[in-house]
Amino acid sequence: MIRVGDWVSMEKFGADGDVIEINLTTVKVTKSDKTITTVSTYSLISDSFKN
Repeated sequence: MIRVGDWVSMEKFGADGDVIEINLTTVKVTKSDKTITTVSTYSLISDSFKN
């Protein structure tokens, strides 16, 4: 579905940026202002996102 370096946008979680880390339970996304947002992997499966 996604890999490190992909751009992901999930408005529900405020995640809009590059994927920097993928774990078993979380995905970390860094925004343009260098903040990091953590999204659960289940949310990527159950909710919609732009890639």
